[in-house]
Amino acid sequence: MKVDFDKVESQYTKIGTISTSNEMSAADAKADLIKKADEKGADVLVLTSGQTDNKIHGTANIYKKK
Repeated sequence: MKVDFDKVESQYTKIGTISTSNEMSAADAKADLIKKADEKGADVLVLTSGQTDNKIHGTANIYKKK
């Protein structure tokens, strides 16, 4: 949860933002975001937005441990 991450955010460096779109389910969107975060070497991802107008779209900030 974002609230929990706020407590340890100082231990991480933001390395970018990722997004997913046109996914059919929340699980698919989550899996796609996790895959993209892993490909960029992120240790943590924090969802920043989500939308469900027919297809699911989400964005997340990604962080690497300092």
